[in-house]
Amino acid sequence: MKTDAAELSGSLLERVRLLDLKPHSAEGRVVAYVLAAPDQAIMESAIRIGQGAGVSDASVIRTASKLGYAGLRDMKHAIRDYLSNGKPESEQRRPARLAATGVTVGSRLAQSDVHEELRRQILTGELPSGVRVTEAELAERFGVSRTPIREAVRLLEQSQLVVRDHRGITVPVQTVDEMIEQYDAYILLNSALVRKACANRKEADLLAMRRINQEMRALGDEADVIEVLADGNRRFHAATWKASGDRTLISLVRFLSDQLDRWNGTTLTAPGRREESLQQHEDLTDAIDRREGDLAVAIISAHLHRARQIRQELYEL
Repeated sequence: MKTDAAELSGSLLERVRLLDLKPHSAEGRVVAYVLAAPDQAIMESAIRIGQGAGVSDASVIRTASKLGYAGLRDMKHAIRDYLSNGKPESEQRRPARLAATGVTVGSRLAQSDVHEELRRQILTGELPSGVRVTEAELAERFGVSRTPIREAVRLLEQSQLVVRDHRGITVPVQTVDEMIEQYDAYILLNSALVRKACANRKEADLLAMRRINQEMRALGDEADVIEVLADGNRRFHAATWKASGDRTLISLVRFLSDQLDRWNGTTLTAPGRREESLQQHEDLTDAIDRREGDLAVAIISAHLHRARQIRQELYEL
């Protein structure tokens, strides 16, 4: 029996039982992975879940949609409920100050993944700007000692994603002026990178860029694909950076990319922007393929200036 996503309700297990999923389908593999290790899946991005299940990140988002969830974050709330089902109330409590952020306490996280997960929560807004937390609260949140938390925070300080004082740790609040400055530098660095990509690109780089753009074009118009689109956009630009072969510039542009990713939402939701962006990606790939440096710089500059304009309009309304 097939069930429409709109008809699904109830707990995670109830929704899974209602769906007619084939075990070897992409959706079936995602569900099997999540149910086999829910405490791990709850801490992972769509990319990491997809890697664990042997499917694409787009398949992970589509699975959440088929289960009737608004997106991966919505499905993770259901996984949290699944994990806490039947546990004593004392194990379900959250620290009061973390509760104010909307962040829930998960199961134990591998120490090597603490930095990656904390960084992800900052970039997605799960750990909001302006809310102060302590090392002890984060340690309880991730189920680790304070040592890996301290190291993760130290690395995030270097990226300016957090600031720390004697009262605790805070994700700094950004201003629109700071965003504009960051975009200006981001445009300069990307222009240098695509010019180098024209000189140094390999066939594998071009194939990666075309594949990512094709995956983005294949996505539908449903609201829940926005997260996948935004991730595809990041991966496309990362592929152009990789084609440059310049590790110093790549390190600098990633730093700025992290700062800009802290602005919630994506410019791809603006009217006409999705198609415009995909066409510019294709034009940029063709220019890099033909090693036309001046054209590649003109395309990436126009692409990112438009993104900056949309972002500025969104936050100055």
